[in-house]
Amino acid sequence: MNQGAQKIFNQSTLLAMLSGQTGLTQAQLAQKSGLQPSTVSNLIKDFKKRGLIKFSGKSLSAPAGGKPGNLLHLNPDYGSFGGIYLTQGAAQITVCDFSGKMTEKNNLQFAGLCEKKISEALLAGIYKLIKNFPDLRYLGIAVSSVVDNSGRIVPSIDYYRNFPRLNDKIRKAVKVPLIIENDANSLAYFALKKYSCRHLLAFLLNFPRFFGAGIILDNSIYRGAYGGAGEIRRWRGTSTVLSPVNTARQIVYLAHFFDIPAVVLAGDIDGHHPGFINSCRQYIYRYYHGNIYRITGRDGIVTGISLLALEHFLKKIF
Repeated sequence: MNQGAQKIFNQSTLLAMLSGQTGLTQAQLAQKSGLQPSTVSNLIKDFKKRGLIKFSGKSLSAPAGGKPGNLLHLNPDYGSFGGIYLTQGAAQITVCDFSGKMTEKNNLQFAGLCEKKISEALLAGIYKLIKNFPDLRYLGIAVSSVVDNSGRIVPSIDYYRNFPRLNDKIRKAVKVPLIIENDANSLAYFALKKYSCRHLLAFLLNFPRFFGAGIILDNSIYRGAYGGAGEIRRWRGTSTVLSPVNTARQIVYLAHFFDIPAVVLAGDIDGHHPGFINSCRQYIYRYYHGNIYRITGRDGIVTGISLLALEHFLKKIF
């Protein structure tokens, strides 16, 4: 990672750590992030100058031999960030203020709708989002499909094969900066921020036949030549449904191949087959000896795409 990219990563890391917190001191940020205190101090000065953070009194505790530090938190009035998780039959829409507090959450249902009706429903939801949040600074959309290096949705086996024009429709409708990303990559980025692992594999299990994988190498999403989710895209199981053992074997193989110290498992997002991911985990525990984390629900994906939107926003302002 070059110096400029490292600085942006450090900036987004500190801001992500402050997100949702009641307040942290510079010393606590340095300890939690592993950054040098001088680096944290310089970044905090820049944040304050730009109006990104506020001070909220003194910490109740102090380091040994020192004085209580000022508590820092993100300025919630700086702007809003939207995240949309778009699946084949629905879309989950969330909005957070700059401090990470969720201010809006709703769902759109597409079941039984044709391509035209789905596009209309999605665009109507985006228009409403922009109207209700005029301070929206960036919008991120996570999709259950391959996204290439130019940020365009690539029709895959089951998802969006009938929506080749969806990219252009979304981009024409959105007047704020936009990022479109694969859902497994969004999950991987969320796990990167949550667990502070420089290298990890994140697997998103979707029933009945597919799973996607996002790979983090050296604090960045591994995109490969075509921008697919870790160049793995979506794999079919050996039968009409995913086999827990077969799935776990592929996960263990990739973890060993990339020499990855942490694996994140997510799935059962619609509440089906609750024992599947546990069966995978039992097999992985036998043959993989790194850290294993589990994430449930869709919030990790939506939060991940919001954090990616924040990172892209930071690249523009710093």
